Amino acid sequence: MADTARASSRPLIEALVDADRNVVLITGDHPVTARAIARQLGLFGRCSGRHRFRARWPRRGRVRQLVAGVQVFARVSPEQKVQIVAALQRRGRVTAMVGDGANDAAAIRMSDVGIGVSGRGSSAARGAATSC
Repeated sequence: MADTARASSRPLIEALVDADRNVVLITGDHPVTARAIARQLGLFGRCSGRHRFRARWPRRGRVRQLVAGVQVFARVSPEQKVQIVAALQRRGRVTAMVGDGANDAAAIRMSDVGIGVSGRGSSAARGAATSC
């Protein structure tokens, strides 16, 4: 079983990076899978951020420092996704969170713009999304 990005994801990410937007990949997947997805999306080589793959999570006070230059987070729990979104917001970032599972719902809800993926996505992710 492998996660794959939708075909429309890479052009969207390229457009965001070209518009000088910071793209951060946050996944509960194994670091090998996270690297493969980041490559599919064209993140490696297009962005200057570091790639962070952590098994241990820092204490709450250190999360804000951690998100400063990290582009890819792997093995992240739903609670840690929320901490990452909150830390980015405390750094003055406007955040958009895209997710397709119940494990993404809290971070989707917390972000400034929440996007629940339809189709294969869970009803929890879609329900947490920002409504238009």
